[in-house]
Amino acid sequence: MQAQDIFNTVVAHLRKQQAKSNIVSVGRSMCVYCSPEGLKCAVGCLITDEEYSPDMETGQGVHALLADYPKIADRLGWSNRELLESLQLVHDHYQVERWEDGLQSVATYYDLTYTPPQ
Repeated sequence: MQAQDIFNTVVAHLRKQQAKSNIVSVGRSMCVYCSPEGLKCAVGCLITDEEYSPDMETGQGVHALLADYPKIADRLGWSNRELLESLQLVHDHYQVERWEDGLQSVATYYDLTYTPPQ
Protein backbone atom coordinates (compact mmCIF):
# COMPACT_ATOMS: atom_id res chain seq x y z
CA MET A 1 0.00 0.00 0.00
CA GLN A 2 1.09 3.55 -0.58
CA ALA A 3 1.61 5.79 2.45
CA GLN A 4 -1.28 8.09 1.52
CA ASP A 5 -3.62 5.10 1.15
CA ILE A 6 -2.62 3.79 4.57
CA PHE A 7 -3.12 7.21 6.11
CA ASN A 8 -6.52 7.72 4.47
CA THR A 9 -7.74 4.28 5.56
CA VAL A 10 -6.65 4.81 9.15
CA VAL A 11 -8.11 8.32 9.35
CA ALA A 12 -11.48 7.13 8.01
CA HIS A 13 -11.49 4.21 10.42
CA LEU A 14 -10.61 6.24 13.52
CA ARG A 15 -13.13 8.93 12.64
CA LYS A 16 -15.89 6.36 12.25
CA GLN A 17 -15.01 4.27 15.31
CA GLN A 18 -14.38 7.17 17.73
CA ALA A 19 -13.14 4.75 20.39
CA LYS A 20 -9.89 3.07 21.35
CA SER A 21 -9.41 -0.63 20.79
CA ASN A 22 -8.26 -1.91 24.14
CA ILE A 23 -8.70 -4.51 26.82
CA VAL A 24 -8.50 -4.16 30.57
CA SER A 25 -6.16 -6.63 32.20
CA VAL A 26 -5.08 -6.65 35.84
CA GLY A 27 -6.63 -3.24 36.35
CA ARG A 28 -4.89 -1.51 33.46
CA SER A 29 -5.89 -0.78 29.90
CA MET A 30 -3.83 -2.10 26.99
CA CYS A 31 -4.37 -1.22 23.34
CA VAL A 32 -4.88 -4.16 21.00
CA TYR A 33 -5.15 -4.63 17.23
CA CYS A 34 -8.64 -6.04 17.62
CA SER A 35 -10.65 -5.97 20.84
CA PRO A 36 -13.10 -8.70 21.87
CA GLU A 37 -15.86 -6.18 21.06
CA GLY A 38 -14.60 -5.89 17.49
CA LEU A 39 -12.95 -2.48 17.79
CA LYS A 40 -9.72 -2.08 15.84
CA CYS A 41 -6.73 0.16 16.41
CA ALA A 42 -4.97 2.30 13.81
CA VAL A 43 -2.97 -0.65 12.48
CA GLY A 44 -5.61 -3.26 13.27
CA CYS A 45 -7.96 -1.68 10.74
CA LEU A 46 -5.39 -2.54 8.05
CA ILE A 47 -5.33 -6.23 9.01
CA THR A 48 -7.99 -8.31 7.27
CA ASP A 49 -10.16 -10.73 9.25
CA GLU A 50 -8.43 -13.60 7.43
CA GLU A 51 -4.99 -12.32 8.46
CA TYR A 52 -5.85 -11.59 12.08
CA SER A 53 -4.78 -13.92 14.86
CA PRO A 54 -5.06 -13.40 18.63
CA ASP A 55 -1.35 -14.32 18.67
CA MET A 56 -0.69 -10.81 17.30
CA GLU A 57 -1.63 -9.32 20.67
CA THR A 58 1.86 -9.45 22.14
CA GLY A 59 2.11 -5.76 23.00
CA GLN A 60 5.36 -5.57 21.02
CA GLY A 61 4.22 -3.13 18.36
CA VAL A 62 4.30 -2.75 14.61
CA HIS A 63 7.89 -3.88 14.02
CA ALA A 64 7.20 -7.28 15.62
CA LEU A 65 3.90 -7.58 13.74
CA LEU A 66 5.59 -7.02 10.38
CA ALA A 67 8.47 -9.35 11.26
CA ASP A 68 6.14 -12.15 12.42
CA TYR A 69 3.57 -11.81 9.62
CA PRO A 70 5.42 -11.43 6.28
CA LYS A 71 2.23 -11.38 4.18
CA ILE A 72 1.02 -8.33 6.10
CA ALA A 73 4.49 -6.78 5.80
CA ASP A 74 4.50 -7.36 2.04
CA ARG A 75 1.05 -5.81 1.65
CA LEU A 76 1.60 -2.79 3.91
CA GLY A 77 5.27 -2.35 3.05
CA TRP A 78 8.28 -2.31 5.36
CA SER A 79 8.99 1.18 4.07
CA ASN A 80 5.77 2.31 5.80
CA ARG A 81 6.79 0.93 9.22
CA GLU A 82 7.51 4.33 10.77
CA LEU A 83 4.24 5.75 9.45
CA LEU A 84 2.36 2.78 10.92
CA GLU A 85 4.14 3.27 14.24
CA SER A 86 3.21 6.97 14.24
CA LEU A 87 -0.45 6.21 13.53
CA GLN A 88 -0.40 3.58 16.26
CA LEU A 89 1.02 6.16 18.66
CA VAL A 90 -1.86 8.53 17.91
CA HIS A 91 -4.39 5.78 18.65
CA ASP A 92 -2.66 4.54 21.78
CA HIS A 93 -1.47 7.73 23.45
CA TYR A 94 -3.81 10.52 22.40
CA GLN A 95 -7.24 11.00 23.88
CA VAL A 96 -9.91 10.30 21.23
CA GLU A 97 -10.84 13.99 21.27
CA ARG A 98 -7.23 14.84 20.27
CA TRP A 99 -6.83 12.27 17.50
CA GLU A 100 -7.30 14.90 14.80
CA ASP A 101 -4.37 16.92 16.19
CA GLY A 102 -2.21 13.80 16.11
CA LEU A 103 -3.33 12.82 12.62
CA GLN A 104 -2.62 16.29 11.30
CA SER A 105 0.88 16.14 12.83
CA VAL A 106 1.50 12.75 11.24
CA ALA A 107 0.37 14.07 7.86
CA THR A 108 2.67 17.06 8.14
CA TYR A 109 5.67 14.96 9.20
CA TYR A 110 5.24 12.41 6.37
CA ASP A 111 4.17 15.01 3.79
CA LEU A 112 0.72 13.48 3.37
CA THR A 113 -2.55 15.17 2.54
CA TYR A 114 -4.74 15.78 5.58
CA THR A 115 -8.35 16.81 5.15
CA PRO A 116 -10.07 18.07 8.31
CA PRO A 117 -13.36 16.39 9.20
CA GLN A 118 -16.53 17.95 7.86
